[in-house]
Amino acid sequence: MKKEFVSEKDVMDFFKMLNENHVCFLLIKNTGDELPAKLKPGKNIGIIVNPADKLKFAEVMKKNDFLYRIHPFGREHGWNFAYNLESHQFWQKKNSDYFVDVCFALCVKSLSPMVWVPLDEKINSRVWKNSVLNEKLGCSQLDEKTLLVYLIAHCLFDKRCFSDSYVKAIGDLKSLLGDEDVRKMLKTVFYEFTDSLINLVHADCYSKIFSSYLSFTEY
Repeated sequence: MKKEFVSEKDVMDFFKMLNENHVCFLLIKNTGDELPAKLKPGKNIGIIVNPADKLKFAEVMKKNDFLYRIHPFGREHGWNFAYNLESHQFWQKKNSDYFVDVCFALCVKSLSPMVWVPLDEKINSRVWKNSVLNEKLGCSQLDEKTLLVYLIAHCLFDKRCFSDSYVKAIGDLKSLLGDEDVRKMLKTVFYEFTDSLINLVHADCYSKIFSSYLSFTEY
């Protein structure tokens, strides 16, 4: 009988393993509160690892029976990584049914075909300076301001749509759209479209965001 969810113990043991080996990492998102107990088999845990710990991270994964897999959106499948962006990594726990999707900087897919681009350096710098502790999972994660900006960028560039779970996650944070830090971060990604974007999110017009962005010309 196929399991409905990945073992909660397996998820918690993964975070514990990285913490005990002093790997500097952050959980990127937990949309739908799927971690630790509602991660479906075949899905992945998305983390960002400090580039300085890239080699240590790989050693820890191998020593603890994680297997390196070809990333579905990696170089092996023809994807390019612009602006000296490090390639993603994809790992699977041996004899388990979940994956770990690893990046070394917050990034999104470009509108150009099969190209990854990093978010602005100011955003990637604050990732580590402003991280917060997720007490439930026992690991650090993105702060709410950075998370809001990332979720919007992820939906627009990576998914090209705003699914219900992401709409809820963004809705829970959209009161932060009036924050000056959030506005500045959004502007490094969306430039003069930022005001239109904020208005569309406030109005819950998520279905119009992608087409509005593509047709926006007032730069």
